[in-house]
Amino acid sequence: MTGSISNADFWLVMTVEVIDTDDVKETLKAQFFTKLYLHRPTFVDTVKGGKQRLKWNGASVTRETSESGDKRDDESTWKYWALQLERGQRLVGLELDGADSNSFPVNPDKFILNSVGKQEEIMKPWLRFDPESGVVSTQYAFQTVLKLSMQVARFPTTGT
Repeated sequence: MTGSISNADFWLVMTVEVIDTDDVKETLKAQFFTKLYLHRPTFVDTVKGGKQRLKWNGASVTRETSESGDKRDDESTWKYWALQLERGQRLVGLELDGADSNSFPVNPDKFILNSVGKQEEIMKPWLRFDPESGVVSTQYAFQTVLKLSMQVARFPTTGT
């Protein structure tokens, strides 16, 4: 995403592909392809400062955990991520993190609140920063089962 952006601070684009329905269990299995866009011109500085919560391959990482000795949490890793983001690189496996469903940006595992069971990742998430526009973009692709009422008699009919 380059060039001018609108006055919006947050965009969510989602495509849903229905895989299967079960009328008896009143469930629907679907794949969700989501992209989030956030206008955050200071995002890279937030990452450099260790103030942005992130996940790497599904595990939460913070600058405070760098003392643990885990290589993915050390300061050089955060500097590398910040440098790659600053260059506009797409970092596969890196994603935004939040504590709960009220976190902003939203947690991908909280997108669909009527989900039954755990969401299954179908593509690795990625994170990208566009230095020209100041827009952070991230993608999540997952499959989940939804609990839905199958009482179609409630819907209006035509012709009678």
